Amino acid sequence: MSKIWNYFTLSGRIAFCKECDYKKDFPPRAPTTTLATHLKSKHPEQHKQFLDQSTEVKEKSNKEKEKQMTLKRSFEIQSSSKEDNNEVYARVSDQSNSSSTKTCAVADLFNEYERDNEMENMLNTQLPSPAELNAHQKAEVEVNEYLHSKRLQITDDPFKYWSGENSIKWPLLTKLSHRYFSAPATSSESERLFSTAGLVVSNLRTRLLPDNVEKLLFLHNNLKIYDYKYDL
Repeated sequence: MSKIWNYFTLSGRIAFCKECDYKKDFPPRAPTTTLATHLKSKHPEQHKQFLDQSTEVKEKSNKEKEKQMTLKRSFEIQSSSKEDNNEVYARVSDQSNSSSTKTCAVADLFNEYERDNEMENMLNTQLPSPAELNAHQKAEVEVNEYLHSKRLQITDDPFKYWSGENSIKWPLLTKLSHRYFSAPATSSESERLFSTAGLVVSNLRTRLLPDNVEKLLFLHNNLKIYDYKYDL
């Protein structure tokens, strides 16, 4: 796995810089060149550390490969060498089938080891495709993008913020905002209702039942809809 991920975090398809607010769309199997370029231009000290770590990893990998190749060649040389002694040659000729089988087995063992290493490297660098992202991962990506975005000012309109481009970019969060956002609370309607109730229930009408008070309030506020004319 590339050492570049010591300086970036990956959430779904988005790579976030650990040093600043930079983010980059990072699809599966995408090269890390863009991330390294950002590190070089914005964080030169971290980029130098990244180069040193990458060089160290390459040197270690090359040494390991050289060691394996040396061992492989030594086995091949030993298996192909011939003894001049006739007695030894006779014993070897009697066991030629078994020795050739062992030689092939050793070579196959090294080939299998190399294939396992290549497969392990592929698994470490492979990323999930968008179709494989479940709802939880998609929500996590949207939340991370929202937290890294520019914050709203107190004078901004939340409705405009959660419509248009942001509603397309963050569909899950947009649904959540529509569910919990509402018009600012106001006491005008409740105060108006209490004022009307004070006019209906006076000192001369204290024996009105609650049901009758409710009916009078309802008629007072709704008969005007039908242009009802009160008889004087």
